[in-house]
Formats: sequence, C-alpha cells, structure tokens
Amino acid sequence: MEQPYIRLNNICKNYGNSPVIKDLNLSVRKGERLVLLGPSGCGKSTTLRMIAGLETISSGNLYVDNKRMNDIAAGKRNVSMVFQDYALYPHMTVAKNISYGLRVNKINHEEIQRRLKKVISILHLDGLEQRYPRDLSGGQRQRVALARSIAKQSDIFLLDEPLSNLDAQMRIGARKELLKIHQLYHQTFIYVTHDQIEAMTLGDRIALMDKGTLQMLDTPYNTYNRPSNVFVAKFIGTPSTNILGVQFKDGFLIFKEASIPAAEGWVRLIHQAKQPDLILGIRPEHVQISRTEKENSLNGTVSRIEEYGNQLGVIFTFEGAEITAISDHRDWKEGEEIFFSIDQKKMYLFDRTTTRTIGYPDE
Repeated sequence: MEQPYIRLNNICKNYGNSPVIKDLNLSVRKGERLVLLGPSGCGKSTTLRMIAGLETISSGNLYVDNKRMNDIAAGKRNVSMVFQDYALYPHMTVAKNISYGLRVNKINHEEIQRRLKKVISILHLDGLEQRYPRDLSGGQRQRVALARSIAKQSDIFLLDEPLSNLDAQMRIGARKELLKIHQLYHQTFIYVTHDQIEAMTLGDRIALMDKGTLQMLDTPYNTYNRPSNVFVAKFIGTPSTNILGVQFKDGFLIFKEASIPAAEGWVRLIHQAKQPDLILGIRPEHVQISRTEKENSLNGTVSRIEEYGNQLGVIFTFEGAEITAISDHRDWKEGEEIFFSIDQKKMYLFDRTTTRTIGYPDE
C-alpha cells in the first residue's frame, strides 16, 4: 500500500478556549488532488493554513514525507499557496508578480525567464506581462496568482477557494486549467472549497468537514452514492437528499401511517445493526412519481413546483414531511395527489441515534 505523503495525526487547533479543528486525522498521497469541502466555518481553510505553516498547531503532528513539520517555518516547507483574494502586489507588473518569489530565493536569471515564459504560455497570459493588477480582470488576476505559485515548482500546491471571485463560466474554464496544470506537474494538490461541483470535478478524493471534524474521506463517487452519515448525504447534491424518519418492524419500513416492505439486503443490515429506529435518505432523482398507484407506492400532495430549466422539482407533502422529486414532465399542479416510489437500490439508511450509515447491501 502506498505510503501517505502528508499526514495529519490527531491535529487540533484552538483559538483561546474555542476549538476550531478537533482531533483531525487525514492522509494525502503524493501527487493526489485532495479537496477539503464543507460549509463556511467548518475549519477547512484553517487546516490548509496549518499545512502551509501560516497557523500554529495546538496539538497533534503534521508530517510531510515522514518529516515532522510542526516547527518548520512556512518559507521552508516547499509549498505554494493561492489565496481567495489573489494577494498580488499592486505596484508590480504581471511578470514581476510571477517572478518575485524566484528572485527572493536567488534563482538565476535564465531559469527565472524559462519558468516565466512557460507559465505565461500555460495560463494564456501572453501580452499581459507589463500590465499591473489594477489593469486586469478578475479572471486574469486569478491566473497570475496561479502562475506565481506554479513558477515556484513546489511539491505541494495549496489552493484556498481561488475561484470563488469568478463568475460561473470563468470558473469552469479555470477548473480545466487547474486539471491541465496538475497533469503537467503532478504536484500534490490540496484544494479548499465550499462548492460541491468544484469538489466533485477536481478531487481524486474529497475530505468533507463540518464543525472542525472530518465527516468523510473518499472518492467523489462514494461521497455521493455511499454517504457515511446524514450530514454528508444532505450536503452533497442539489436539491438536497430527502430525509425521513422510519422504523423497521416485521420486514417493513414504517413511516407514521404508511409502510413499505424492506428489500432483503436492507433487512440483513438492519438486523446486524440491531437498531429499528432509522433515518431514510433518498435523493430527489431516485424518487419516482406518478398519477397512478403502483405496487408499494405511497401517496402525497404536491405543495409547490421548482423550475430547474431542463427538469422540474416537484415538492410534495407526505405524512407531515416535505419530499422533493425530479421530473421530466412539466404538467404537475399544486394541490394534486400523486403516488411515489422509493428506489431501494439507491436509498440510504442511517442509525437515528448516531446518524451514521448502517452500511450498504452491495458492499
């Protein structure tokens, strides 16, 4: 098994008496693209800054290539970092902004020019070398910040929401450029974002955090399809996963008044979990709705319709809960009764006490 390149062992970070990161254990492989994902205030940027050496570690140990880094100065960690606000020097031209770190580190002139020429070409900055940041668009400034970090040729590339100031179309283009950069240089990428689309498209793996605690570390596919707990299921995906309380009894999943027979694989897992009080999660795209009753279908009342462009979100009430389904049909009406079925091959079951998954039948 490949040894981790970066290891965070029992890392904690406190500001005074307030814990921000709680006993974080995280490993990153050499050359991997790892995305730190989570809501604002979850600790993802603080984690990145501790890896960079810009924040002290309250307790625990940080290792890079088996070397303990806790007390190593930021400038000696062989990392490059791109910030959300780009942090460009306003009095320097594009060329001088990109080459500044190389000049400080006394890289020879010929090598600086070689690196400068290459990153300007990669990031389509040709013709902008003598402009100042004030003369650039947001997208151009972002590319200059990326170019400065790439030119350093560090082994570790840390990115703290570098695309958040760009519009939607520019973000798509910038994501492609980041993937191209990684293919060229194979640095170890650690990328912070609150945007799940960025996380899914950029990450080899996603580390999903909430309130300073790691909730799940896995591939984008597994994060979406096999969430470790209710938080992960609800955070990943738009519209959010539907969450319903259920009880298991005599082979049935029982809501308040209605019930459906549980599939054999789920019955086995529920017996193993020894927990009949459960939380059922089902994504809107896996809720099938119809105007006619079908085997094991349940019924609800449409409360509102949401327009998604190519599809509709049909929101309906069921035993006091609100459920969202995705539909290709556009003739649903508020107030009408509908029937719906849950695809048990696509649903999730969580322990109601711990909110953690009880497992998946096909594992």
